[in-house]
Formats: sequence, structure tokens, C-alpha cells
Amino acid sequence: MDIFTHMFFTYLINFGIGSLKYNEYAMVFGVVLGILPDFDMLWMPVSWKYPIARHRGLSHSILFLVIVTAVLAAIIGPIINVSFFALFLIGLLSGLGHLCLDVLTTIGIPVFWPFSKREVSLGLERAINPYFIGISIFFIFFLFQLRAIKFDYSIYLLIITVLAAGIILYYLVKLIIKLYIHASHSTPEFKILALPTAGLFKWLLVGRNVKDDIMKLKYGKYNLLSGHLPKFRYFSCICSSDLRAPLNNSEKAKAYTYNLKEVQSFIKKFKYPLAEVVKNRKGASHYWTVFWFPLELIGLNRAMAIRVDLDIDGKYHTKHAFFKKITEM
Repeated sequence: MDIFTHMFFTYLINFGIGSLKYNEYAMVFGVVLGILPDFDMLWMPVSWKYPIARHRGLSHSILFLVIVTAVLAAIIGPIINVSFFALFLIGLLSGLGHLCLDVLTTIGIPVFWPFSKREVSLGLERAINPYFIGISIFFIFFLFQLRAIKFDYSIYLLIITVLAAGIILYYLVKLIIKLYIHASHSTPEFKILALPTAGLFKWLLVGRNVKDDIMKLKYGKYNLLSGHLPKFRYFSCICSSDLRAPLNNSEKAKAYTYNLKEVQSFIKKFKYPLAEVVKNRKGASHYWTVFWFPLELIGLNRAMAIRVDLDIDGKYHTKHAFFKKITEM
């Protein structure tokens, strides 16, 4: 999730474990540990060469949090006059709160690395929800203002409790909706998965089937309040790696790029990749341009993508295309 949502949830966690009885520096320590896993964004430029350095890689594991929190607590504890155990507990629970929030999203994280490479995801929330950003910023400001004016502690505690209970209830409702959609829309050919959007009742329904070197996707928007069944669209791609040049049509261009190591690395974390193929005009540096993007990341008809500039003979160049506008939706 975004940094503001992590800060807001970290504040709730810190209040819950009683860091207020220490000092403001302990609170700041907890907030920093609550957003620390996302510092991996700083070394994303080398993630192509070292995949473990990718965003939501090893920094989103329990082992990483335990080691880093212990080191920082040992160094900072004596400076701010807080015991190692108390500061370690504050930092660790804040960091675990970060992992719990990210597990709720559609992008998995390797929680148990290096003991298991399995990436855990409940798929109940988008990686970035604009509504949550606004709500988090508001409550961060609101709660800190209450602290500043030394608002009545019991009422302050009640507000914190209601917020925490509301969040838990919200995600229980989303889980029930998700399970209902799975059960009511799956078919023998496509097991349908519900991907969340920014709203509670609007979902993206997707299904994937790979058979005889053909990958097929079925996807469509669904609003539970509309009363109408979703209208599905279909996407297919040859996933065999035996395809050879010349790449003289769009289907060949799409299939060829699907198996490139850069594209495979990009979509490794995602189950539902789509592609748009553009034939460039004469005189362009490349004959085809192929955009690969995952359905899991689509929001406001935009998504992060990887762009492949491709020639008929198979020569290519790749780069990231952030927030590309999607026309296939």
C-alpha cells in the first residue's frame, strides 16, 4: 500500500502497544519501521540484474524485519532512553503491520523468505487505493491534532478502537464478497478470481487458462450494485518459446515478447498479463511496439507496463512504461 496508509496504520499499532508511555522518539521509531520495507524502492534500478532487490522482495520478509529492527533498537535505544526490548517490540510490530497490509493487496510478498519463496496475497485491496490515501492523510492530521491539544484520553482511545474495528469489518466484508464472486462466476474452463478496485462494490473479474501452449484470459468489470452480469472480454497468446523470426504479424510479435526474460521477470509476480501491440510507422526505429501490463495493477484505466520495441528479425529493446493508458479495458 501507499506510504500514508502505512503511516496511519502504524500509528494505530503504536498506540495499541502503549508506546505513548515512552516518548515521542519511540513513536517516530515505530513509524519509520512501519514504512521501512518500502525503502527497497531506492535500489529498484538494480533489480533487473538482481531480482531479489526488486520492490516487495527480501525487505518484505519477517527475517529481514527481525534483524534490522534488532540492530536499530540496539543502536537507538540508549540514545532516546528506551529499553532495547520495548523499542524492539514497537519496531517489530510496526513492521509486521506493514507486511499485513501488503498481504491484503493483489501483489504477493515473500513473507517467509528465505525459508520459502512462496509469495502471500489475499487480494482484497489494490496496491494503491486513492480513497485510502485521502482517508489516511485526514486521520493522521486529525489524531495528531488531538494529541497536541491533550484531548481526553478515554475518548481518544475510543476513537482509535472504532477506527481499528471499522477497518477489520471492512475487510471481512470484502472477503465475503470476493468468495461469493468466486463461487457464482467460475466455470469449468475459467476459474474466476475477483480483483479489487478502489471501491467496495466494483470488482474486476478475471480467469486464466493455459492449454496446448495457448494462454487464454477472460476478464470483465463487475458492479454488484448494478444488477447486471459482467460483460467479459477475451485475450489469448501463444506461450511456446519455439517461435522464430520473421515476426511479420502482431500475433507473432506478441508471442515472441511474452517469452523474453525481461517480460517474464516483470510479469512473474502477476497471474493475468495482457498485451497491446502497435505497428510503428515507416521510418521508426522499431517495427513493433508491444506493451505488457498486468490486470492486477490496472486503476483508472492505467497501469505500470513494460515496453518492448521489436524488429521483424527479433532484435528488441525494453524499458518500463509507468502509468500507461490502457485501451483494452
